[in-house]
Amino acid sequence: MKPGLLVVLLWPVLAGAWEEEQALAFILAWHPVITAQRGATATYQPPSLTRRVMEHTSVFVRAASGTSSTVSDSGDTTTSAPVTVGIQVHIPLYSPREQREFAQQALAESVRIDEVRGRALTDLAKLRELEAEQTAVRARLDFQKSKADWMQERINQGYEGDVEKLGPVNFPVIRTIR
Repeated sequence: MKPGLLVVLLWPVLAGAWEEEQALAFILAWHPVITAQRGATATYQPPSLTRRVMEHTSVFVRAASGTSSTVSDSGDTTTSAPVTVGIQVHIPLYSPREQREFAQQALAESVRIDEVRGRALTDLAKLRELEAEQTAVRARLDFQKSKADWMQERINQGYEGDVEKLGPVNFPVIRTIR
């Protein structure tokens, strides 16, 4: 299951159970667009000095063909195979292009985060509004149920008079009694 779909399915549960900052942190941590943008930004991160030196340093050994002989002053002759050993370091120049590309990616990431945060805050506000509306509807429903129970009790006790005076005609309790 995709993380985005999971967030959409669990949205009412998550938003009702969490504070807004925790919900935003969860959304920003798992939103697929944000995670993809973070990955892109990380790939544009300029390498550190240590990494740059390691990438541009090489060790070499060179062997020449043939042999060389050396005669010392005392007349001793030394024969050896010529071998060269060394470390070669390429020092890369500072690249403002890398810094500029990274800054552009970081800016794009922050823009995406702001877009997602704005949409999430709008959705949370709508959710809070719907939650308040649901609470109001439940309160009205409880009131209507208690009113219907009271009317039913009055009818069961033998209310004398016109039943229409107890409440509107569209109550199901009154219809079933007639």
